[in-house]
Amino acid sequence: MRRARSFRKLKKLGRAYTDKPMIRRITIVYSDRQDWRFEGGVVKLRTHLGWVELCYRSNRLLHRYLYSGWKLAEELKLRLVGRKIVAYLTFTKSLEIEYDPGNVIAVDVNENNVTIAVFRN
Repeated sequence: MRRARSFRKLKKLGRAYTDKPMIRRITIVYSDRQDWRFEGGVVKLRTHLGWVELCYRSNRLLHRYLYSGWKLAEELKLRLVGRKIVAYLTFTKSLEIEYDPGNVIAVDVNENNVTIAVFRN
């Protein structure tokens, strides 16, 4: 619905490139954990046809997050790239921090590490 509304707006402004709206990138979002599972080398997805299994290729970064105190979040994003499916997993981690109004905490999240800096007073 969003794409059609956006296309009509662009068409009215004269900035649409084609006569019909085109979808170039497809992303599927599972926003609730009850619709997908992550079990032993397989991502299971609930569809209208039942449960579908997607085997994934494991890597070092995935193992680092899974076995070092991080927990999977509720959301799973799947993107079709050619004939492959890319899964975007979101992880969360709980931290206990003492409250002091004079302290500042900076968090930098990168592809292969998370850096936390605490500035006191």
